[in-house]
Amino acid sequence: MTKKALAIASVVVLSMAVAAVSARAQAGFVLAANIPFDFVVGKQTLPAGEYRIEQLSGRSVLLIRSTDGHTSTIVMTMAARANDWQSESKLVFNRYGDQYFLSQIWTAGNQSGRELYKSPRETELAGKAVKREVAVLAPRSSGRP
Repeated sequence: MTKKALAIASVVVLSMAVAAVSARAQAGFVLAANIPFDFVVGKQTLPAGEYRIEQLSGRSVLLIRSTDGHTSTIVMTMAARANDWQSESKLVFNRYGDQYFLSQIWTAGNQSGRELYKSPRETELAGKAVKREVAVLAPRSSGRP
C-alpha cells in the first residue's frame, strides 16, 4: 500500500512541477525601450518615444504601448529561431529610406524570439527594390510581466 501511495505522490509532484514550468513559460516577457524614431507595426505608425513591449499569454501576441499611455497596438507574431543563444535582448528594425519597421524581438538567454509579419507598406517597399538596412536597438530593461 505504501508503494502505491508513493507512486501517486510522485505523479502529483511531477504534475505540479510541469504545471509551474508551463505557467512560467506562458507568462511571456516585458521589454522597455526608448525608440528614437517613428516606426511601423502592422498598419500603424508609432511615434518615437518610450515603449513597453509585452508578450501576452498567447505567446504569439504582443502588446506595444507607449509609457505615456497615448499610443498602443496589439500585433500577431510568429516564432523565430537563432543559431546561438542571445546574450542580450534586442529589437530589430528593417529600414527603407527613412521608414523603420519593427521586424523581430529577441530576449537575453533565449534561442527563440518573435518575428512580426511584414506590413503591406513594408512589402511594397521591399518589392520596389528600395535598399533595406537593419537597425538593432537594445532595450533598457527586461523581465517578466
